[in-house]
Amino acid sequence: MLMTPGERRLLALLVLFLAAGQLITWLRHGGVLPEPDALRGGFPGETVEAWAAESVAAEQPRPRPASLFTAGYLDLNRADSLALVALPGIGPALAGRILALRRTRGRFASVSELRDVRGIGPQRQAELESLVRVVGAEDSAAAGR
Repeated sequence: MLMTPGERRLLALLVLFLAAGQLITWLRHGGVLPEPDALRGGFPGETVEAWAAESVAAEQPRPRPASLFTAGYLDLNRADSLALVALPGIGPALAGRILALRRTRGRFASVSELRDVRGIGPQRQAELESLVRVVGAEDSAAAGR
């Protein structure tokens, strides 16, 4: 079965649009392709159902959970997206980027690595430094001396 020139042009156009869409997705995620769940509408590493439940909960004002800040700070290496969203200035998209960075690079070694997350500048990092820590980083730094 041969294709007509019009059908070949249409097929080439569809392939071009698919490639452009993948390129845009890749660029929006900082050069890292998201997990399959993210392509279906969720955050990387989460299911669509968890994202939908979080979206519904985000519509209603919610107090910062005291259990997440029991010691006065949040461990960046153990926090999930709900804990990160509870931080001031961190929304669902920024929480997803923090989790994506942690997944691609591994554990945070210091709070200053938050600057590597697109959307976190010097001012936001300064606001977060009193609320977040990297537990265990001091122990590993002392062991390396």
